[in-house]
Amino acid sequence: MNRKHLIIVGVALLVLVVSTSWAFADTGPVSAITGWLAEQIKSLWADFYDFMHDLLVDLVEVVLSMFKAIVYLIPAPSFLSDFTFCALLGSAGPWTAFIVAQLRVAEAMAVLATALVFRLVRVFLTLFQWT
Repeated sequence: MNRKHLIIVGVALLVLVVSTSWAFADTGPVSAITGWLAEQIKSLWADFYDFMHDLLVDLVEVVLSMFKAIVYLIPAPSFLSDFTFCALLGSAGPWTAFIVAQLRVAEAMAVLATALVFRLVRVFLTLFQWT
């Protein structure tokens, strides 16, 4: 072997010994680099996880909006287009009018509407904590 080859092998062994001592030490450039690399990988994984979650939410939103558009495209049946609620109650007879008056359906609907409005206002004013 040449003297030049022995010097190169000696320097390589010295680098190997120094790098292994740094690898097993708690402080040093190798542990700092591996710690930084571990933080970068963890951050990349967290960002990927958040992206996939957002992608899933967006996909569900698109599917539901397409379903909504399809439902809105369905026309109402022609036999229901001539009826109104008042016409149905008017042809029901006098007994229906008597029962609606005695049960006070109009007042009951007003109380239910008031309760619904109160609940919605409470939800909006408390920033959706009372849902």
